[in-house]
Amino acid sequence: MNINPNYSVFQSVITAFATVAPMLLVCFAFGATPNSIERAQIVVQGCEQIVAILATALVLSASYLFGFKKGVIAMNGAVDSVSTTSVA
Repeated sequence: MNINPNYSVFQSVITAFATVAPMLLVCFAFGATPNSIERAQIVVQGCEQIVAILATALVLSASYLFGFKKGVIAMNGAVDSVSTTSVA
């Protein structure tokens, strides 16, 4: 059951990024420097950044999926608004 049709597109983009980014990082590291220590540092630092980007994307996708937007709590009835009409 797919609740949000845009979520599948977002999930596909995250999956593609998680697959392709480390490959491109290793190709860049091998092309950038002949020294194996420097290459390893580039790969490790790049993987740290990839993990940070993926974690941020997953948090954003979860917040989008669960609807943490302005006014959603009030629309779902969790917060009842006070009626402004009074009986005279």
